[in-house]
Amino acid sequence: MRRSLAVIQPSLFEGWSTLVEDARCLGKRIILSDLPVNIEQNPPNCIFFERNSPDALASLLADWWENLSSGADLEQEAIAKTNSKREVKAFGYRFLEIAKGS
Repeated sequence: MRRSLAVIQPSLFEGWSTLVEDARCLGKRIILSDLPVNIEQNPPNCIFFERNSPDALASLLADWWENLSSGADLEQEAIAKTNSKREVKAFGYRFLEIAKGS
């Protein structure tokens, strides 16, 4: 995944996607179908396409193709790592609040 140009999640139906979370943690660009759960995940560096339109996906790929580069993007990975640590910490604190009944 680190060496990919981008991650494509063309699902028509699915639950919360760990693929999206993995790509998020690596700071990869993500091309997602417009499923409500994908929109809810809303990772940075993503763009959505109409899930029932192969033409929309093809058009998006054609537009993005020139701006994608393979290989690890160490700067984006560092940003993603910092964000992930912050989000995990916030989740943990929120979980503790709920568990305490606050």
